[in-house]
Amino acid sequence: LRAALKGGALSGEQRLLVARARMELGKRYWRRFDFDETIALVGASRERSEEETLLLATALALRGGPENVADMMSRAPSTSLGSFQTAALDRMAGSASPLAPQAAFNAAYILGLSPPEGAGEEYWSGLAKRFQEAASKLKDPGQKARAEQEAKQAKEIAEALKKGGLTRGGAVIRCRHEKTTSCSVLAPLARVAGGGEQLQGR
Repeated sequence: LRAALKGGALSGEQRLLVARARMELGKRYWRRFDFDETIALVGASRERSEEETLLLATALALRGGPENVADMMSRAPSTSLGSFQTAALDRMAGSASPLAPQAAFNAAYILGLSPPEGAGEEYWSGLAKRFQEAASKLKDPGQKARAEQEAKQAKEIAEALKKGGLTRGGAVIRCRHEKTTSCSVLAPLARVAGGGEQLQGR
């Protein structure tokens, strides 16, 4: 594999393995470089598997976040962490792909990681709807339960905002709602689906 990497000639299986590894590194350490490497690996392929398409769409969304952990820590949790673009995930979620439900979950979860500053009831209600739609299509009981829980939390935040019980302010809304003393976005990021399964608890 190392020789193939140096020579730039990877088989389809090798390319998928490296792309998975890059995605895992990006999720664990939140490095934009790793997401860019994932995009470069699978983006240039003329024939992509469904898993590679999901990896590509997820990497395209995540690369809009912080440059690295240092950048993230300088922003979180008081301000938005970046501009996450989920267009590719949304397209896959609306397709006939067998991984469309995972793409729908990824899009919703990434958007919920760091809502835009000033996000109000409408934003969180829309997020709850996204999670509910993903839950309705997910087959795995654990994945479905996770999506339903995320939908419930987003709905609760929307209702609290409507009643004036929470202050608008991007990422800080979710931290306050969950009553955490340290609102880390690194651990939640590990729940983003990297392939044919949600990587919860891995």
